[in-house]
Amino acid sequence: ALGSEALDVIISYKTMDKLYNVDAKLIPVKERIVVSKKNDKFYTIRYQNTENEFDQLNKAFTHILKTAELK
Repeated sequence: ALGSEALDVIISYKTMDKLYNVDAKLIPVKERIVVSKKNDKFYTIRYQNTENEFDQLNKAFTHILKTAELK
C-alpha cells in the first residue's frame, strides 16, 4: 500500500477542450495527485478528468490506491 503518510491533493483548474484549435473552449478539470515515499524514492500517481465526470471514476482510482504496492 501507499502508506498513511502519502500526500493526497485534489486541484481544480480550467484548460482548453481542444488543443491547437481556434474554437477551443475552457473546461473545468479536476486532478487528484498522490505522492508517496518509500526508502529514498518518491512515487506519484495521478488521476485527471473533467469536473463533471471526476466523481464517476474517482471511486475506481481510490480502489487502485488502496491496492497498489510500492516495491
